[in-house]
Amino acid sequence: MSLRPLKPLDAVAIAEACRDPLIPRFTFMAENLTPNRATAWIARRNEQWERGELAGFAITEGVDDRQLVGTIGLGVNVQRVSGEVFYWISSHARRRGSAVRAVRLISAWAFDDLALERLEILTHPENEASQRVAVAGGYRYEGTLRSHQPFKGSRMDSVLFSLIPADLGERSNSP
Repeated sequence: MSLRPLKPLDAVAIAEACRDPLIPRFTFMAENLTPNRATAWIARRNEQWERGELAGFAITEGVDDRQLVGTIGLGVNVQRVSGEVFYWISSHARRRGSAVRAVRLISAWAFDDLALERLEILTHPENEASQRVAVAGGYRYEGTLRSHQPFKGSRMDSVLFSLIPADLGERSNSP
């Protein structure tokens, strides 16, 4: 499993993955995403990266980096020296540890290379699989933020998990 920048060639795989009803249900990915719309989404992600706002990566498996199994991103809040990690995994690639490994990789990069001081993962309250990924990735449950953010025409609660650099030291020092 590896992370690499999103490429226009990923659009077809992203559109196909988003046919799984769980992805648009639990993430900000659009329903009925077409390859053309996925290409535009990738372009927006890359523009956000150039502005230093957000990093978006393909989660890939296989000998080369062409087999996309999901995406992961990091939104950066410069004022708070923090970031939000978000991800989805294609239905055919779930329960193999790819999401956990991707969360650990992007978290280490955010702390080591970007010098962020706090990371958060916010999940839909019913997305128990994503909550398990957060915990397995070393994040700590902090609580539920009521009516936290707009989500597809209404307001949504968010389940909050966080990670700070000290948590990584505690994990490596545990038996």
